[in-house]
Amino acid sequence: MIDIIVLAEWRDNGLFIPALAYKDLIKPMLDKKGGMLSIRIDVPTKKKTSPENRLLHALIAQLAMYRETSLELMKRYVKVRACAHGYPYDMIEYEEKEKHRTVVEPKSVADASTVEVALLIDVCYLIAHEWNVELKQEG
Repeated sequence: MIDIIVLAEWRDNGLFIPALAYKDLIKPMLDKKGGMLSIRIDVPTKKKTSPENRLLHALIAQLAMYRETSLELMKRYVKVRACAHGYPYDMIEYEEKEKHRTVVEPKSVADASTVEVALLIDVCYLIAHEWNVELKQEG
């Protein structure tokens, strides 16, 4: 398998992907499978190993240890609390047994922007202050 990022362009007769630069890599694969290739098309994404993400997960881990709960539950709690401060979420409202219900699903941290991750970090510190917990930053 080859994982490469190429600059493609749309032309009248379809998608043009300049493969000449990768001829030495692609040709043996074509010969091996009788001219057939499996191609996955996607847009490039930024790697999610930023210092902000590491800090966020470290803070969530400290809060989870303090409350003696799972990382996933604490992450969800932080995200739900962050929704009140502008963190993006989806919401569905419905009626059940004559009661109005609302379900809030915060945006995944994996899809969060740098600004949204900063908001989650701020909410971790807010929660820690409310619980009178001192959070430590590794470094």
